Amino acid sequence: MGRKITKNTLCKGCDFLVADEHDAVFWAKGSTQHYLSAPTKIISSAKIPSHDGLAPITAPKDIKADAFKRYGINAIAYTVRTSNFYHFVNLSNYADFQFVLSGMLSFKTDKNEVIAKAGQTLVLPKGTIGRLRILSNNTKIFWINAGAKSEICKCAGNEVSVRKFVSFREMADVLYLYYKEAYTFGDPLILGNYAAAFYALLIRNLAGSHQKDPKADALKNIVYSVKKTPSKSPTAESAAKKMRVSVYELNTLSRKIFGANFSKAITAVKMAQALRLLKSKNLSCALAAKKTGYKSQFSFSRAFKKYHNVSPSKIKAGLADSRKTT
Repeated sequence: MGRKITKNTLCKGCDFLVADEHDAVFWAKGSTQHYLSAPTKIISSAKIPSHDGLAPITAPKDIKADAFKRYGINAIAYTVRTSNFYHFVNLSNYADFQFVLSGMLSFKTDKNEVIAKAGQTLVLPKGTIGRLRILSNNTKIFWINAGAKSEICKCAGNEVSVRKFVSFREMADVLYLYYKEAYTFGDPLILGNYAAAFYALLIRNLAGSHQKDPKADALKNIVYSVKKTPSKSPTAESAAKKMRVSVYELNTLSRKIFGANFSKAITAVKMAQALRLLKSKNLSCALAAKKTGYKSQFSFSRAFKKYHNVSPSKIKAGLADSRKTT
């Protein structure tokens, strides 16, 4: 199917049609889409027309601040769709997740049809072929495309499903905060923290780790204890010994719960605390290093910059500048 755009000729009530060999989208009038990342290939290559001075599809001006790429997420967007919206998909190299915030949609394959309502997530694994329809006006959705090599895609399973994630509201809230930041200030540090939080929640829910698991609870207690005492960080060896598991089992469980191995999960907590100490407690870099368990300010600064992509001294300088302007 060759790509083309047709306005108001193929479907009554539609603004345009975009199609290629993998997708066919009938864009129903009144539907809007705000990308949190770079637009998908089919949209970015298609010169979407604007109407009444409003663009039905937008993207952040500084798409270089796409903090989701490191997690294998190719595209992510917040969309509001009206009934008559139709999308034929052929997911040859990615998985798709539709977080339904309000309204209702259906997805039909040659074998069956599923319906996703508000508070549910439609999960379309890699290789899915089918037709998505919006069943009610003002259906609001956050959707993501996860690349074939990503951990998210691997956790999507093999069958089309509608899931009720325990952390659905938390994930939606984090994405909304990312969306607002991306379209206002675009601070890469804040965007990075939101993206990391969303990824960890999604992996945890996909892995089903919300189910009662004594080992998972023990691991969470160890990692979260670092929030209270970041200067006393356990090693993978000491944590594994305490839980009576191997280091390999510890890291496998940590990836399911936190989306990273044990040492990276600990680092994420410590760096979040370090940022809080620098910004809210207004501590010096040297004292923040001591509070978070680093032997020297140099090693602390190096770890902080590697994680946050900005040095702690620049954080301090930014705070000083903001106080001067106020």
